[in-house]
Amino acid sequence: MANVKMTEVEAQYQRINIFKGKHNRLIFYRPLLKKAYQVVKEDVKQIQIYHYRLFIVLFVSLMAMVITDEDLLLTVGAGVLALVLVEAWFYFFKIRSFTPLLNFTPSKRIGFIQTHLDESYKVVNIRIFSYAAISIAAVAGAFVGDYQPLYFFGMMAIAAFGLYQVGILVYVQSLRKKGR
Repeated sequence: MANVKMTEVEAQYQRINIFKGKHNRLIFYRPLLKKAYQVVKEDVKQIQIYHYRLFIVLFVSLMAMVITDEDLLLTVGAGVLALVLVEAWFYFFKIRSFTPLLNFTPSKRIGFIQTHLDESYKVVNIRIFSYAAISIAAVAGAFVGDYQPLYFFGMMAIAAFGLYQVGILVYVQSLRKKGR
C-alpha cells in the first residue's frame, strides 16, 4: 500500500479525479481524454454532480418508472434525456469555464482501500451501518412489495451493492485493527 498519508478531503477529491498540482492548485483530470483543467474549490461540487451522473440517470429512470406505471419506453427515454442533459450541462457550460493545462501527468493514485484507511474510523463505521441499512431496506422493499420483476431485480442490485460496500469497509476496519 502507499505510504502517502492523505487528508479526508484529498481522498474524496481523488475519487472524482481531482489532484493537487504545483502550488497546491486543484486540477481536474479526465483520464479517457488525457486532459487536465485547473479548477477552484467552488467547482468541486459541480464536478461531483457530473461524476455521479449515472446515479442521477438511475434515479430519474426509477422515478419515471413509478410515475408512468412502468412504461419501458418512457422510463428509458427519461434516463437517456437525463444523461444527455447532464453531459450537455457539463461539456457546454462547466468545462469551458475551467482553465486547460498542458503536460499534466497525475500523481500515482492512492487506492480505494487506502483512501478509506486515511479516513476516520468513525466515518468508516457510519458508512458500514449506512450501507447495511440500505441493503436491508432494499431487500425488505423487494420482498414486502408486490412489484414487477424489473423493480425486484433493481432492488436486489441495490442490496448487492450495499453488501459489497459493507464487505470492503469491514475489510478496511480489519486492516486498521492489524495496525496497517
